[in-house]
Amino acid sequence: MARFVSSQPIAQAPEELLLQATALMASIWPKAGLNVASVVSARQHVERVRAGGGIMFSILEGDRLIAHAKVGERDMVLPDGILHVGCLAGVCVDPEFRGQDLGRQIVRTAFDLVDRGQVPVMLFQTAVPGFYEKLGAREVSNTFFNGTDPALRHERPWWEAHVMSYPAKFAWPDAPIDLNGSAF
Repeated sequence: MARFVSSQPIAQAPEELLLQATALMASIWPKAGLNVASVVSARQHVERVRAGGGIMFSILEGDRLIAHAKVGERDMVLPDGILHVGCLAGVCVDPEFRGQDLGRQIVRTAFDLVDRGQVPVMLFQTAVPGFYEKLGAREVSNTFFNGTDPALRHERPWWEAHVMSYPAKFAWPDAPIDLNGSAF
């Protein structure tokens, strides 16, 4: 059964929805420093998310957030210029609702930003490349680094094993890429 995927600028998203997204992501990827049991910590995270901008994609069951993704935008630095990308992050489905095609629906809606020409290409990291390959993405093997922090310039910025781009047909550059910020 297809469900409605809503999208809205993160800056305009209701605080309750952003708090639910924070809790859902923390439940899927426990992260030191993000303790959703602490309202102060969760609210601080929400303010950082708002400040980062982008678009939030949501699927709700009543008032409950059950699937989430977000897309920001960034200019990455290549040896011969700049590559503007959409940055897909935070894709997750509440474990109680898995197996209902919600992940595909929410990612497909995010990828529509590329298909409608709003961004030329989407970049993201994942532990499940096969899922995204079925949706038209491909793995990329560039050397990536964060040039905004000289101490981290020689460290791989991604924490997941696979970095992918959408669409697979995009002429992805074969060069080292400065993410121009931290991984997403």
